[in-house]
Formats: sequence, C-alpha cells, structure tokens
Amino acid sequence: MSVAKGTRSHTKPIIADAFTVKSQMKNAQVISPKKAGAFVQSPGKPTEFRKFYERGDFPIALEHDTKGNKIAWKVTNNTHYYLTVCTFLISVAFVAVTIITIIP
Repeated sequence: MSVAKGTRSHTKPIIADAFTVKSQMKNAQVISPKKAGAFVQSPGKPTEFRKFYERGDFPIALEHDTKGNKIAWKVTNNTHYYLTVCTFLISVAFVAVTIITIIP
C-alpha cells in the first residue's frame, strides 16, 4: 500500500489549551485549564476598620449588659457633630430618593 505524495500516514498531535481554536482540530490533544484557586483559603489581611477599632479610634464601644450588647458612645460632649453628620446623610438620601421617584 502506498501513500499519496504530500500526505502523511501519521501526524503528531497538536498540544492545545482548552477553549481555543486549535483545540477544535482533529489531531489536537487538549490540556485542561489551570485551576483558578477560587476555593483556596487565603490568609485574611486585617482591614482598616479592625486596625482603627483595636487602637480605639472610634467614638463608640460595646456595652455588655444582661439584656444583650449595646453600642455606647465614648464621647458625650461631641454629640452635636455626629448629629450634624447624621442629619446631612439623611437629607442626601431624601434628595436621592426624590430624584429617583421623579425621573421614570
């Protein structure tokens, strides 16, 4: 039996990554994709909130009571500042909701 000129009787397999054009060829050996590592537990870095909380920079504290835990203010003379901030945030939220309801 003779093979026609220009054709090969045995071709080497093409090693291709998964989900590529080469992987759709007849003589392709597909290599599985690498693991993304989504389920590997990574060490958690301390957040800025935890750093500030451990240093005691926040003006609030947890008050442990027999009825449960409560948030207690550390500073009593500066409540005007926090009241101003809260009222400002409430007014911004009110304006945002009003704009959203007016514009269809």
